[in-house]
Amino acid sequence: MPTLDQAIVKGTFASRPSPSALTRGRLYFATDTHASYYDDGAAWVDVSPTGLSNPMTTAGDLIVGGSSGAPTRLAKGADGTVLTMVSGSEAWAAPSGGGGGALAQIAQTVLSSAASSVTFSSIPGTYSALRLMIKARGSSGSNGCAVYLQFNGDTGSNYSDNIDLLLQGAGRYPGAGYGLTASYVANVPIGSDNTNSAGVVIVDIPGYADTVFNKSGYANGFAVIGAVGSRLSSTEGGFEWASTAAINSIKVLIQSGAFVAGSAFTLHGLE
Repeated sequence: MPTLDQAIVKGTFASRPSPSALTRGRLYFATDTHASYYDDGAAWVDVSPTGLSNPMTTAGDLIVGGSSGAPTRLAKGADGTVLTMVSGSEAWAAPSGGGGGALAQIAQTVLSSAASSVTFSSIPGTYSALRLMIKARGSSGSNGCAVYLQFNGDTGSNYSDNIDLLLQGAGRYPGAGYGLTASYVANVPIGSDNTNSAGVVIVDIPGYADTVFNKSGYANGFAVIGAVGSRLSSTEGGFEWASTAAINSIKVLIQSGAFVAGSAFTLHGLE
């Protein structure tokens, strides 16, 4: 039986003494390989701890428990996804939005030069509703200009709207139309109207991805039109596109001229 000073020995791997029945039970630590050995009286047995084998290969990977708890690589998820459990296993998925009602930006266009229209394409069908936010100004004319929407590239007479225009000093102008080629949603300032003023519009479209009903929405807007201090314009009302197809694109048009540079269009999905 080895003494304590003989029981634990260290040195290089090549310097290990020969195993012996008289020194059976010794431990040897190889300082160059950091391996540990046990003298069983006939040979040195490697008793080094194996540790955790790292299965990760890419920045952002995670280690999860695989079969029987074995360390397993879970590749990093796409931007915006969250880690969840699917059928008892870890997986990346789109966030559920908690209690619901959160807005997620789908796309935004800020014009660097004038354009007569802006189109949002490849709209995902994973949200409960869409919200389109517009802050824009037109290029020419006076006393405001109408903004319209078309869906899925449809230019046929499949639109209707009922939008009330409330004009300062002139009262309310209710308006309704059927068989239109686009739906009116609001007015924006143009040309000589109150320099540097932009109109704001908010459009909500619930159930845009269902394929049961025609698509309806609600719009409201505000703009200062005419000369400085002359008229304040607000609009509110609804519209319908006579199609049961899921909305996958939205085109925003101006009645005449173009939207000026700096006009911003942002599409959100309601979770």
